[in-house]
Amino acid sequence: MARDFQEEFRESMNALHFREDVKDRMHNKLLLSQRESAERKEPIMKKWTFSRAAAAVAACIMITGITAFAASRIAYYTASSRADYEYKTASEMNTTDMPSVPEAFDNGFAFAGGNDVHVEGKDESGATAGKWTDLSVEYKNDSDQTITLSMTARPDAEETRKATETRTIEGFTVRFDRDEYLVLPDEDDELDANTKDRLEKDDHFFVSYGSEHAETVFYNGVSFEKDGILYYLYTADDISSDVLFGMAAELIR
Repeated sequence: MARDFQEEFRESMNALHFREDVKDRMHNKLLLSQRESAERKEPIMKKWTFSRAAAAVAACIMITGITAFAASRIAYYTASSRADYEYKTASEMNTTDMPSVPEAFDNGFAFAGGNDVHVEGKDESGATAGKWTDLSVEYKNDSDQTITLSMTARPDAEETRKATETRTIEGFTVRFDRDEYLVLPDEDDELDANTKDRLEKDDHFFVSYGSEHAETVFYNGVSFEKDGILYYLYTADDISSDVLFGMAAELIR
């Protein structure tokens, strides 16, 4: 099922002659967007307020269609965005209603591209309860490491999980979270007792599906709210909390 889809996805991209870096970026974002099957989704989604959900939406660059998931207050959200970069420079992106984004950070991470993320809040009946546009920006360094900046003007709820670490920067509380994702090939496979127990008890452990074989991916991220905008910087690369806190400080100042 999930495995078959991944194979078809790769074959389709090959047929369309996407560059390898674009294929990898689309594939990785698709993996992050996938959620549990209906019977397994409930325990995980209880840990997610909109603050975390917004970050996930921004990470999901859709090839076609939308992604949907449960969240707080509104029954669920859908989001869509272009698969390629919509904005090629920071100056292009800084014409939006969101706060300006930097061309580069002091640590060498430079603007690689950005996208509008079109979000709709739905009620229980499926009717649209609200529409807005978030921003998602990717920054890369000379080692080809990637950090994504997500910005949303709809931080509907406070994060309820205990942060891995928090720091106060210029009067703003900045939280750091290190989250572990176990990515499995097939969502029909039964989870073992230890995995189920971790899902129930560990706020920083999640299960997703669609890889060729079981693998573990860690995401490091910092988040804060300033002037009604929720900022979230996150990465799957081996980048320390100090680096991410430093980038948050630049955004705050």
